[in-house]
Amino acid sequence: MKNPLDSIERNETCPCGSGRKYKKCCQVAVEEQAAQWKNKWLFVNEKMAGYLGLIGGLSKGNGQPVKLEKLEEILEGLSTKIFDQEEKDIAEENIDILMGKLETLLVRNTPLHFLLFSQEQVDTYFDWFEEKAGIREGTRMEEADFDVLFEKKLGVWLDEVIGEERTVDMAERLVEAIRFKPWNEDDLAALLLALAFLLNLPPSMNPAWKTLFTVSSVIIEDNEGEEGEVN
Repeated sequence: MKNPLDSIERNETCPCGSGRKYKKCCQVAVEEQAAQWKNKWLFVNEKMAGYLGLIGGLSKGNGQPVKLEKLEEILEGLSTKIFDQEEKDIAEENIDILMGKLETLLVRNTPLHFLLFSQEQVDTYFDWFEEKAGIREGTRMEEADFDVLFEKKLGVWLDEVIGEERTVDMAERLVEAIRFKPWNEDDLAALLLALAFLLNLPPSMNPAWKTLFTVSSVIIEDNEGEEGEVN
């Protein structure tokens, strides 16, 4: 995957939404931010640095930049607590906490719903899941067994359907979401961790993709239940 900044031409309209040309608007700030972060931590490669540049450097038009000091603090925390954490159990616990936070954000924060899978995509997975798992109508499974099988098969399916184009699209959506409002530190850490996972891990091993899909399926199921209620 290329650095996202390579796709922005100097004479294009600035992606911040100001209406001005990129070269006369946010280009310098974005590139300076990207250079600031590149390879500073294990998980911040060139493409991650590019997205961080957009998050901190697009300072005009729609949305707002995240202050340098705030990004520094949160990224340092992600590095210490997760990516450079020598104790695997501690790292996994910290991941679970932030993915739980992401799940809460996705459920409760309607403006973030544009990050979720569509009903068509969720239905496609469940059709595939039933076929691959050998589940037939009327078959009963223990909930714990179902959950294990669900996650195992979900990883396989994600590897089949999530390619570079879908990853880039989701990363761009996350950047837009992060710029949408001034998140508190825990919320921003969850969103930035999701971005890091998207750019560094294959879909089958990616807690962010799994969280996005799981929340999508729950929201769709709840909405269908509400539509079916009779007052």
